[in-house]
Amino acid sequence: MVKGDGVIPHEFVVVRTDLPADQLPLDEDRTEVDEDAVDAVGEVEDVDPGTTQDLVLTLAPGNYVAFCNIENHYGAGMHVAFTVH
Repeated sequence: MVKGDGVIPHEFVVVRTDLPADQLPLDEDRTEVDEDAVDAVGEVEDVDPGTTQDLVLTLAPGNYVAFCNIENHYGAGMHVAFTVH
């Protein structure tokens, strides 16, 4: 379950990658992750504050990063790396 927090909508994107969480490729404007350049395995968009959305993924063992891909949110630190064993 993805829960919207704060006062504006967010996204929750999960990608499989061996890159550090803060080193994903950015778009031309350098304000968002270039989702065409990463291996996205799932996402939910437009998670409004105070709401929840389900995201069910079956992840293979490996390294992943979850992040918000709203303009400037990734660069502000809205990302986390995790490993599935």
